[in-house]
Amino acid sequence: MKRLVTIILSLISAIGFAFAFTGCKDENTSDNEDVDVRIFDLRYAYEAGYVDEFDLKSIACRQYECYGIEENPYAGTFTQSTHISAKEERFFKNKFSEWYNWNLRAADNIEPSDVEIINYYGNYDGNVVAELNFKSASHIQQIDGVKFCHKDNLPIYVMHYVEYDSDSLLIEGRIQTLENAYERGWLTEDDLKSIACGYYDYMKYEENPYKGLYEKPTEKLSREMKTQLKISYLAQEIKTSTKCLDDAQITKYFGTYNGNVVAVMDYTGGCVYPNFSIEPAREVGGVLFKNYSWCAIYIFHPYANDIQTK
Repeated sequence: MKRLVTIILSLISAIGFAFAFTGCKDENTSDNEDVDVRIFDLRYAYEAGYVDEFDLKSIACRQYECYGIEENPYAGTFTQSTHISAKEERFFKNKFSEWYNWNLRAADNIEPSDVEIINYYGNYDGNVVAELNFKSASHIQQIDGVKFCHKDNLPIYVMHYVEYDSDSLLIEGRIQTLENAYERGWLTEDDLKSIACGYYDYMKYEENPYKGLYEKPTEKLSREMKTQLKISYLAQEIKTSTKCLDDAQITKYFGTYNGNVVAVMDYTGGCVYPNFSIEPAREVGGVLFKNYSWCAIYIFHPYANDIQTK
C-alpha cells in the first residue's frame, strides 16, 4: 500500500536524529534502557509520517542558522527550543550505538562516546531532532523538495519511541473511505478536486488533470488529532485490537475540509490488508484518482461535527 517515493541520495551537511515521547510515558523514562525505541533514517521517518513537511522545513531552517548561512530558504519556520537535556543526550547516544552495531554490522563497533551531538533542532510532537557526528557516513541531500546545507559526510537518522495506546483513550470520530465520505456529504466536488490535485502531486505523476486546485494546509496536524486518526483507523478499518499505534501510519496529510481530516493511511502490523486490490483508476464524485489502491485515502470525521450540524 505504500507509495514509492523518489529521494535523491548524495552528500549533505548534517546528521539528524529524532526520538519520540508518547503520552503514556513519563518524561523520566529516558534513562530506562528497556524503553521500546526504533531507529530509522530521516527519509523513512518522513515517509512513515513520524515527521512531516512542516518539521523538515523547521529542521532545515535551524540547520542553516547553525552553520551561519545568510541565504536561508526556510527563514522564520523554526520555533523550537535549542536546548537538549543531558539525560536525553545520554539516552540517545546509548541507543544509537546499540542500533548501529546490531543493524549495520559495521567492521568496527562504535561506543556511546564515539557519538557527538553537533546541533539540536527541537522537539516535534515528541520527536527530538539533533545533528550528530560519528565514525563512518553517507549523506541525504534532499527530502521531498526540502534541501539541507552541506558540511561533512554524515547521514540523518531518527530514533522513535514506539507509541502505545492508553486503555482510557476514547475514539472520538469515524474513519471513512473517500467514496463514503463524499456520499455522506462530508466532502464537496471542489474538495475532491483539491484532494485529487494533491494526490497526483504526492504520487509524482507528470500529468495532473486538477493542477492548481490543491489547497495546501497551512498548519500541521496536532498530536491529539494524529492519535485519534490512528486509533480510529486501527479499530474501525483494520478491525484490530492492537495497542501499538505505530501499526498505523499517516503517510500524507492532505488537509482538513469542513472539519474532516483527509490523509493517506497505511497499516504495518504484519498482516495482509483485507480489502486491498489493484485498480487502474477510481472515480469519486466525477473526480478521477489514478491507481487509487496504491494510495489509500481516508477521512476522519469528528463526532463533534454531527452535533454541530444538528
